[in-house]
Amino acid sequence: MNNLQVFGAVASVCIRFDGSLQALADKLSAALNIGSFRVEASEHPPHTDIGSAEALGWELWLEAGNTVGEFNLRGETEHAVEEVFHGRMHDLSPWLARFLAMMCDLTVTPSAHDSPPS
Repeated sequence: MNNLQVFGAVASVCIRFDGSLQALADKLSAALNIGSFRVEASEHPPHTDIGSAEALGWELWLEAGNTVGEFNLRGETEHAVEEVFHGRMHDLSPWLARFLAMMCDLTVTPSAHDSPPS
């Protein structure tokens, strides 16, 4: 595997949802067929609630956006430090937006990805 060039992926979407963070986390867990999102306060002030999950080598973070009814979901492949450093990360945001819109009957748009919440 030494000669194999490995790529990682990142995806970030904005979701419109008229409900709570926990309700959206439950809906996404069911649609993605993964274990439940853990919803708990973030480590840093203002200690807002963040949902997180891990599945199939992905880390996912779900948090409320700046507007009521807006949520941000971000995912990144785990253990991808070398891929990030060498610019070998694929942005799957448009695909994830379309997939969640179809699977969850939600309004979802791709968004610019940034660093994960803490």
